Formats: sequence, structure tokens, C-alpha cells
Amino acid sequence: HTFFTKTIWGMSESIFQDRFIREHQNILDKYNIEWGVSANPGNIKVTFRSEEEAGLARIRNELYNNYDAKMTNDLYSEVHDLLISMKSTVSTAESCTGGLIAKIFTDMPGSSAYYHGSIVAYQNSIKNKYLGVKADTLDKFGAVSEETAREMVIGIQTNFNTNYAISVTGIAGPSGGTAEKKVGLVFIGVKANKEEPEITRYDLNLSRDGFREFVANTSLFLLLKKLRKDSDY
Repeated sequence: HTFFTKTIWGMSESIFQDRFIREHQNILDKYNIEWGVSANPGNIKVTFRSEEEAGLARIRNELYNNYDAKMTNDLYSEVHDLLISMKSTVSTAESCTGGLIAKIFTDMPGSSAYYHGSIVAYQNSIKNKYLGVKADTLDKFGAVSEETAREMVIGIQTNFNTNYAISVTGIAGPSGGTAEKKVGLVFIGVKANKEEPEITRYDLNLSRDGFREFVANTSLFLLLKKLRKDSDY
């Protein structure tokens, strides 16, 4: 048997089965292709297996036609390879992941070529003093807000002098939520060079560990989208 596996980001198991599997059932049947899906925080892993190379090639093409922009083979190594080949640098400002993004980067041998470092900023005073988040912004919008994520990502990029930057701020739980801002709320900021930061909001319903895994991995995927764009992927 030959098989291949892909990761699709921002996709649920049920939607993938309803849309992709159902629409391509004829190919799966024709070539006797077995498939499996496993869900992780922020992505699904899909595997297709068959003795018919032609069938697998067709399914692979269909996957690319549908999900090219959302798909990775190996997220971490793709980010690593692009940063190195582009001779680019990155820094991170983490408020709900406790340095997990920094760990992912520094687990990769050779990452010191592009990874300048991280500030893990839990106190508002630290966000203000070391990341340049205005006291006014924190008072008006709170630490977990689009506005704070924006100022954090600008601050870390400026202070650490990197091409790219990531910021995350959220409520991992189990406590700390309010009526307006529930546990599971998170903002991820990604900034590329002189472009405006892009801030994405998620409302998650995950365990504390699942939340952190989702936020760390999704922030890297959002960075990857910018790297692909800038590298003429």
C-alpha cells in the first residue's frame, strides 16, 4: 500500500467529511482508497491509502484544488526552511502560551539563525514597559483585545528588530473569564515587515493545554501564510 498524509488548518473533521469525502466518494470507491481523519487543536490530519498510485494522485490533486492555502506537510519545518532561505528573522510576544511558541522555534536545530527571542508578558505593566503597549489601550480595551495584540506585535518587532513578529493574548482558563470575555477568547497578531499587523480572533472551547497548543500552532500557521506569500511560494 502507498499512502500520504496532509495537515489541513482551520478545518473540522465533520466539515471535511461532509464536503470533501462526500464529494469525492466516486474516486475513493473506484480506486479502493482507504482514508482516515484525526482531529487536533486547530487542524485535522488526513491520510489516504491505496494500491492504486493513479487514484492517490487524483485525490492529492483534489486536496490541493480545495485546500492548498490551508495545507501543510510539516508546519514547523516549512516555517524553519522558509525563514532560512529568505534570510528573515522572527520574534514573539506571548501572553497566554507561556513561551510555548518560543519552545517550538528553539526546538529546531539552527533556529538561532532567524529566531531573535520572545517576551512572555503576563502582567500589564510588563506589556507596557517592554512591549510598548499603551496604558491607555490596556485601560480602555483590556489585555485580551485586538488593540493590545496589535500593539504587542508592533512592539516586539520594533524592539527585537525582526522581519516578522507574532503576538498572542488570551484567556486559557479554567478561570479568568468574564461575561464580555469568556474563557477561550484569544487574539493572534502577525506582522510582516512594514505591513500593517493582521489580528485574528478565535473563541475556543478547549482544555488549558489544548488551548495553548491551538494558539501556538495556529500562530505559526498564520506566520507561514505570510512567509509563503513573501517568498513567491
